[in-house]
Amino acid sequence: NELHGAYCSVSRNVLHLLSDETITACFFSTAGRTFPGNALAIGCFTAQQKGLVLNQAVIRRHLEQVGRIPAVCRDCFNTYHCSRECPEVCYALESGPSGEEERGFRCRVNQLLAEAWLREMAGTMSSNAI
Repeated sequence: NELHGAYCSVSRNVLHLLSDETITACFFSTAGRTFPGNALAIGCFTAQQKGLVLNQAVIRRHLEQVGRIPAVCRDCFNTYHCSRECPEVCYALESGPSGEEERGFRCRVNQLLAEAWLREMAGTMSSNAI
């Protein structure tokens, strides 16, 4: 009974503390595997301040970007239950599909799975109604 959008950690209020004390918004942004310019850094841990320092402006920007529904997705029956193309495409870093592109593999899989689950649910409901 919950909606599933992009599973970007910043939209789920999950922090990833790296060994260099950087806080990121992505489970793919780890020590040894960070994005150029540390683009997904949303803050840091500081021993002097004895705590976390979060950049709210960067967090808001990431949330706006991952919460945006691309034009190619707007007519899809699965719009609000989809992870978009994450992790192959990072919507916090990129604008995502403009509407001209083909839908990706993850999109097609999500649509097929959702359709199968809906058909199964409809079958269960109709057999229980008798």
